[in-house]
Amino acid sequence: MKDTARRYTLLPAVLIALGLSIMAATAAFAGWLEHGPAILLSLAESGMAWCF
Repeated sequence: MKDTARRYTLLPAVLIALGLSIMAATAAFAGWLEHGPAILLSLAESGMAWCF
């Protein structure tokens, strides 16, 4: 009985954490799409563009 209750409390926490991480990854990707050329140009000016 306790195992079932633990599973039902753990599942929403895992789903919330997964949802938040997907939202953060989506926001980071959208930011890269919006500011990618400026980021690449600043890396090229400082000599670090070869890393990407």
